[in-house]
Amino acid sequence: MKASALMAHWQQEYGDPVAEHHYPVSLNIKDAARVEALLDMFPGLSRERLLADLGTGGIKRSDQRFSLCRWQHDCCTGRRRISAL
Repeated sequence: MKASALMAHWQQEYGDPVAEHHYPVSLNIKDAARVEALLDMFPGLSRERLLADLGTGGIKRSDQRFSLCRWQHDCCTGRRRISAL
């Protein structure tokens, strides 16, 4: 099996690795109700997974909208910088 096929299998089987840092958020009452409605519609879906998927989708859309420049995080210094694409 090629390495790329193995990586694809792992991605499908185990998904993306989970970050060690947690991001607690407070939702307004309408958004909280929407989350609860989605959980009622998909009873097998956990609240954590639903919010993670919604957050990932929002991040990907915002990344596409900011196609002229992209935030990059320098893990060594913790500084943020903008670089043109």
